Formats: sequence, structure tokens, C-alpha cells
Amino acid sequence: MIKKLLVSSSICLAAATLFAAEIPSFDTAWITGKPEVLTYKTAAKEGDGFYQLSVWRSAKGVELYMNIITPTYTKSVWGAMGADFHPRESKSRIVVNEQVIMTTETGYTPSQLHIATLMAPYNRVSENTISLSNLVVDFSQVPLLSRTLLLNWDRIFILSESC
Repeated sequence: MIKKLLVSSSICLAAATLFAAEIPSFDTAWITGKPEVLTYKTAAKEGDGFYQLSVWRSAKGVELYMNIITPTYTKSVWGAMGADFHPRESKSRIVVNEQVIMTTETGYTPSQLHIATLMAPYNRVSENTISLSNLVVDFSQVPLLSRTLLLNWDRIFILSESC
């Protein structure tokens, strides 16, 4: 089970890499210094839940915080990115059935990303630094994509819910 979750996480991260020919420009001027908070009610076979999103501009760039809450699953994500929308770091925690907890920290430099995930209750850490030459979409950026990017839908594919 642990290996499947770690492999799934790695595949999702790799699948989120954008293959851009040039560095795109991003319009984040609509993001203000005061957090914009949006809350949505969700419905699933496991029961009703909530999706909450907060986004704001800080002195260092753009920050985002999101919570996905259902009766058996909770995911909280915080991410920081530059004003140019390139990710700097993110932290997330996933809790499944109050038993499995995955805590992930991701950091970015211009040519690398470092990702470390602690899986509890097993207390096993999966950690890796990956060299990259293309842009990466961090999970914390996903809610902003449709409002920020001029997407070429011929080159976009949808990641599964498990990501």
C-alpha cells in the first residue's frame, strides 16, 4: 500500500510537469493583499464535504491555502509562488480514515525540485531531488490555473482525483 501511494504521488508530480517551449507570462494582478476566501460544498458517495480556498498576495509573491474535507478524507495544502507564478515551496497533509497520514514538503530551485513525504503510522520517509528543465505545476497552483493561464487545451490532460 505504501509503495502504491508513493508511486502514485510520484507519477502525479511527474505528470504535472509542463512541456513549454518558452517561459509563459502570467497575469496575477487580480490577486490582492487581502485573502480571497471561497468555500464550496461537495457531494460524494462517502458523504458531503467542503472545499475551501484562500489566495492572497504577500511581500514575496502569491500564497494559497486549500482544504478538502470529507468524512473519510482530508487534504490541506499551502503553497507559495513568485509573482511570476513559478512555485517556491509547498506543504501538504493528507489524512485517510484517521489512520494513514501523508505529510509532504516540496521546494523548488530553477533547475531542481526536492520532495519529501512522511507516511504515518509507518514513519517512513520518501525523499528525492529531481533535476528538471521545464516548468512544474505544484498542486497548490491547480485552483489558480483556469484564472491565470491562457491554456492551450490541446496540450493539457486532466490528472485523476487520486493526485
